Amino acid sequence: MQCRMLSQNSAYATYMVFKLADSGFNKLDYPFQVASVGIGWYRSTRKVCLQGYMEVGDDGVTRKHIWRSSWEENWRPCKRSRVTGAIHLKDKIVLPWRRADCWMEVELGEFYNEEGGDGEVSVGLMQTTGGYKSGLVVLGVEIRSKQ
Repeated sequence: MQCRMLSQNSAYATYMVFKLADSGFNKLDYPFQVASVGIGWYRSTRKVCLQGYMEVGDDGVTRKHIWRSSWEENWRPCKRSRVTGAIHLKDKIVLPWRRADCWMEVELGEFYNEEGGDGEVSVGLMQTTGGYKSGLVVLGVEIRSKQ
C-alpha cells in the first residue's frame, strides 16, 4: 500500500485475516512464523502462532487456545488436540483473535506514517524452519489506525 494513501503522523497496525482449513495437520503450530511490517527503513518483526487463538470468555478472562499437530505412531494420519489455559512460552508469541464472523485475525506489526510520502508499506509472513505447511486460507490484510 502506498504511504500517501494513509493519514500523516499516524500510527497503524497491520492484521492478517485468515482461517485454517480443516485438514487436521497444518504444521503451523511450531516452529512459529515470523511476521514483518516495514515502511521506509523501519521494519517491525514478531513471532506469530497461527494454529491457535485468544478469546475473552463469558467471565471476562482472556484465554489462549493452541492446537498442536502430532503424528501418531507409524505415520498414521494426524490428530489435532486443543490445549487451553496458561501456556508458558519462552518468547513473546502473538496469537490470533477469533472474530464474530468466524475468521481469525493476527496483528502482524505496527508502523508510524510520518510524512506519508512516496514509500510503500510492506507486509510479510515467513516460516522460520521446517518443511511443508498447509491449510492457510487468507481473506486479506487490513491496515488500521491505532488509537
